[in-house]
Amino acid sequence: MTPDETFREVNKCFTDWPGFLANKNATLRGKVVAWPNYVPSIEKTVTWETVSLLASNRQYSFQLLDGSIIQMLYDFSGPQSELKSAMLAYYENRVEDEIDEDTEGEVIPLDDALNSSPPKWLRMDFTGGEDGSRIHADCHLHLSGFPDTRISCAGVPGPRQFLESLFAWLYPGHYRNTVLCQPEEDLKIRFVEVNRVCIHAEKREQFNSLLHLALPPSIRFPEIRDR
Repeated sequence: MTPDETFREVNKCFTDWPGFLANKNATLRGKVVAWPNYVPSIEKTVTWETVSLLASNRQYSFQLLDGSIIQMLYDFSGPQSELKSAMLAYYENRVEDEIDEDTEGEVIPLDDALNSSPPKWLRMDFTGGEDGSRIHADCHLHLSGFPDTRISCAGVPGPRQFLESLFAWLYPGHYRNTVLCQPEEDLKIRFVEVNRVCIHAEKREQFNSLLHLALPPSIRFPEIRDR
């Protein structure tokens, strides 16, 4: 993965998911893929107000049409432009009207009375050079409701790979009706494309000890050509 390649992959998310994404806000500055007014923060206690502030302050790479927020940060400022850190996050949001994919602007959240349960969220963090333990790998997944839990990940997903899994996990109905209904040959091509860019972790003892998340293999079929 390189900064330029990763930024192109963020933009290709809109090609993968036409009609589902809005408010593109991703930027590439030097060796950092983020967004224009990026403010470093780790949201551990997430409320609807938290998500509303993230939305109104445009602290995201882009949004889903339901108002939910996607953050994709890749910092390649390590030695020899290696990936130093990464943060990939989803924050559920609820809005009065679906966002128009061609319109930028503030997202108005629903009345607090309608948001009786806290927002769902997940975040994947990576810090290069850390000596990860069995319960704190250098790349791990946090889940809403279990903020201190770290699910080990055997690598850092690329932008399209991360978003593909988000739709499969969190919007299975949409995923079934828009992706899995395609011919098998088209699915094969799609999965080659979305899994092309990522970083696989070297084999470590921690992955032989506990359940963990594995990245799909970065395979390339002979009939697939770079686009």
